[in-house]
Amino acid sequence: MKKFLLTFHRYAGLVLTPFFLILLITGMILSFKPILSPSTSSKAIGSQQAQALSAVVQQAEAVSGQIQTIALDANGQDVWIKTKDNALEQRYNIAEGRFIEEAGMSSTVYNTAKSLHKNLLLDAADFVEFVTYIFIAILLVAPFLMQVRWQKRLMSIHNALGFWAIPLWLLVPITGLLMSMKIGAPEFGKLNLNNQATPAVQVMQVLERENQLQNFVSLETVRGRSVLINLATDTGVKPFQIPAATQTLEQLNISTYWPKLLHEGTWAGALSGWLNFIIAAGLSFFTISGAYSWIRRWKNDRAARAAATPLTGGKDAVLVSYASQTGTAQGLAKATQEYLVEQGVNAQLSPMSVLSPADLSQFAQALLLCSTTGEGDLPDGAKRLVNALKQTSNSGIHYSVFALGDKRYQHYCAGGQELAHALTQSGGKASIEIVCSDADPGPAWQAWISQVNHLLGLQATAAPKMVSNDTVVNATLRSRVRLDDPELAPLEVQMLNFELPKDAQFRGGDLLLVTPPGESTARPYSIGSDAIEGNLVRLTVSENRFVDEQGQTRHGVASNYLLKELNVGDSIQVTWRRHPDFNLIEGDKRPIIMAATGCGVAPLLGFLPQLRRHPRFAWLFFGNSHSEGNNFYKEEWDQALAAGTVSRISRVFDNENRGYIQDLMQQDGQEIYRLLDQENAMIYLCGRTRTVGQGVESALLSIAQEVGGKTREQAAAWLDELRRQERIRSDLFG
Repeated sequence: MKKFLLTFHRYAGLVLTPFFLILLITGMILSFKPILSPSTSSKAIGSQQAQALSAVVQQAEAVSGQIQTIALDANGQDVWIKTKDNALEQRYNIAEGRFIEEAGMSSTVYNTAKSLHKNLLLDAADFVEFVTYIFIAILLVAPFLMQVRWQKRLMSIHNALGFWAIPLWLLVPITGLLMSMKIGAPEFGKLNLNNQATPAVQVMQVLERENQLQNFVSLETVRGRSVLINLATDTGVKPFQIPAATQTLEQLNISTYWPKLLHEGTWAGALSGWLNFIIAAGLSFFTISGAYSWIRRWKNDRAARAAATPLTGGKDAVLVSYASQTGTAQGLAKATQEYLVEQGVNAQLSPMSVLSPADLSQFAQALLLCSTTGEGDLPDGAKRLVNALKQTSNSGIHYSVFALGDKRYQHYCAGGQELAHALTQSGGKASIEIVCSDADPGPAWQAWISQVNHLLGLQATAAPKMVSNDTVVNATLRSRVRLDDPELAPLEVQMLNFELPKDAQFRGGDLLLVTPPGESTARPYSIGSDAIEGNLVRLTVSENRFVDEQGQTRHGVASNYLLKELNVGDSIQVTWRRHPDFNLIEGDKRPIIMAATGCGVAPLLGFLPQLRRHPRFAWLFFGNSHSEGNNFYKEEWDQALAAGTVSRISRVFDNENRGYIQDLMQQDGQEIYRLLDQENAMIYLCGRTRTVGQGVESALLSIAQEVGGKTREQAAAWLDELRRQERIRSDLFG
């Protein structure tokens, strides 16, 4: 139902925007009538000025023609008279009978605006009524669709004002509809509609004859054929008429026409006129901002599609694709594609996460670089493709796999091996047998490129360039701080600050690889600081406790070394690994959405120095088990929020409200979809694959369907496009 309402709200509003604006802008013009009209009194003229008023009326009617309205000025000394042939009202001093000035609104402007407002100058009153119905419906469904938050952005203001002031915004269109349906209108049948209105001079004579002239308050002509006279009585101001047949005063029982007074803004003079002007201006803002938002979304979609590198395939095209966990495979893939392009090859680059077997089959050759993660697992980016390959036959894919691995691990190059096996199962043919690298991928990659040259018939004169992301440096532990509360949290977590050489220009999101004494394998830890604020690298290290096959409790070697064995002041040799795909893009102003659980918040903390230097919208989603026990870096994040470095923080903890960060994201789905779809926001994910990775992906798919109105297939394609544009960046594990 919400999806239908959202579609109706958007597209009905967009299609009818020109007509809405005509009605609203003309309404703003018409609201100036009570604003420009003079301030009048609702009190009787009194006996002292009664005869003088009669003389002024006689003078005005003789000079200017048939009088349509008479009203006393608020000062009680003057009278305003409007005649049939004059667009403006004329002010006379009652005692002296002297003309003072003219005021009011030009009848030409008023009548033109009124005709546009009522029938679009085309006798289209029925269509105007239909448009009003749709406008009211759009306003009524809006509160059910809006995420209301006060922020300095156009659509946030649109939503917040639209939600909190909805009764005010409904006032004008609903009263207009009531008027068109004659609901609440007085029974004008009680009026004696003469063929010609009784002249004002004659009205004054009747009032004088019946000793009512001193009770005169105002006079107005109704429908140009009858005169309505307001007189002060013991029970208030009452309407009277003078039937042509009797020429005597006759009191009327006509109810106040509140829909008309409210719609035209005449119930409180200039005050109500300004209120109607503000309402019409506010509704114009909603109409324009809503249409602008839709148009900007459409333009951004086109720009995003144009910016994304399309996969065109072809008999001479080569696809270079990668599935990387820490960025090494991606870096090699980019170097491979750049090298082939230099050699004149139509080589196209794509992350493996957005590919299908059909995509691979379009290319003459598919060069696939795949790393291994965890205990011999595929990187997240390769899992969907491998699952699809297992369900495919006769794919006709010609492929070559370069697998990144380390022989010191039990499951050496298992990720690449699984990918190659799935390709063979699908009916693919290996153009080059799988090549596995050992630790440093450089030599094996160079050898693989030589085979690729032979496969493609290239006569390369220079070896491809490979830039290593790894630098071996000395690190000195300067301090450690325990972050958890041992009574409330299940695992010990510490912040460790290592001093690196001053020329190490590390960034938040880079990795520090630590090899414990006596071990041959290094454990990567995310860096949560930035060299622009000093040469201290901050690591967040959690105790890794597990039960082995014999049922014995064990501790992770690297984490135990850092938490228990390394002393403050000790220096060790580490590897600093650049991870450009999980750094903030230098100078980029696009909004960012950060999502992490547990120690996954570590690299995101390293983004704060860059955000302080280059402010932008930044939103953190964080979850953990206990709000007091392991709300890591709470004070630092809260300070960043107070300073405006971070725009929003959404947290969830098991001890307070059971749920996950993806639940929080779905609650704010409309804002998240707007940021991604209209503002080209980036997403940074850090934590476990099964929680942060899969959870956020599931939330985004749901948001695209519920908020974006997409089908399941369209939502998946939208998510693929975000990946293709590299707007979803992940540092996932486990």
